[in-house]
Amino acid sequence: MDWLLRLEANPDDKALRAELDAWLGHREANAEAFGDMKRVWSSLDALADRPDDGLGAALPRAGQAVHRIAPFPDRRARGSRLRRSGTILAAAIAACIAIVFFPALQMRLAADLTTGVAEVRTMTLEDGSVALLDARSAVAIDYTPTRREIVLLAGNAFFDVVSSADRPFVVRAADVTVTVTGTGFAVQTTPDQVSVSVQSGTVRVATRQGETSPVVLTRGQRLTIDRHSRRETRSEVAPDEVASWRAGRLVVHDARLGSVVEEIGRYYGGMIVFRDRALEDQLVTGVFDLRRPVEALAAAIDTQGGKIHTITPYVLFISAK
Repeated sequence: MDWLLRLEANPDDKALRAELDAWLGHREANAEAFGDMKRVWSSLDALADRPDDGLGAALPRAGQAVHRIAPFPDRRARGSRLRRSGTILAAAIAACIAIVFFPALQMRLAADLTTGVAEVRTMTLEDGSVALLDARSAVAIDYTPTRREIVLLAGNAFFDVVSSADRPFVVRAADVTVTVTGTGFAVQTTPDQVSVSVQSGTVRVATRQGETSPVVLTRGQRLTIDRHSRRETRSEVAPDEVASWRAGRLVVHDARLGSVVEEIGRYYGGMIVFRDRALEDQLVTGVFDLRRPVEALAAAIDTQGGKIHTITPYVLFISAK
């Protein structure tokens, strides 16, 4: 927002724009944050042009707030209208920032490691254990002399844990807790479920409320917990398919199409919208290339008789054929 206000005050300042370019290129998160704020800025343009329509008419509908950086509007011709609408604009800025950015800001403030679109990162922890984060994921790290704890705030992660009998390694995801001493395992979170898959060793999985007895998983086993019904489902998984995103692949067996699209969407820098909700619950089996997300989406959707409609390079709609 500071950059936008400075450019608003000095639209022809070439030195200022050069500073901005350097800041945008410094790290990917800067460009993402700047794009997000420009979308809010654009929604305020609509509000300024239609001051009598009310806030609801000016704010973007679902599907309009896309990952697309629009050109700067020429505001000099609109100065008087913006000044007349100052109070409304201030309220709109506050509302947009609170609704759009507060949850993401909370996560970023809490996280010690985050990833962006199509970004996979590896972090070696102080004890030699390794954490790998899938795209659009975040973790917080809390190590003490007696306990090693990781909180998976969003997305997916794989952990290769150094054994320590007197210092357990604990991963928390929502209200699910995974405890190990030394093993390789993955944790996946979505709005609907938490899944734990073991590549090697043994883990103990429990819910925070202690609703059921802890479940012990060994190599090649997976436990999926429905976050709404609390139903627990055990299944087998090939060890080399655990966290297959590390190799740029998504391997699924009878997975909901909605979940598959969500996972592929971590590698697509835009918005994906289902126009036909019935498609989301269709089951999909296959191997998809995460390095080519649009092609992967098309392949997954085609198996269920669906079709992708490209609105812009950053907005895809999914519907039945």
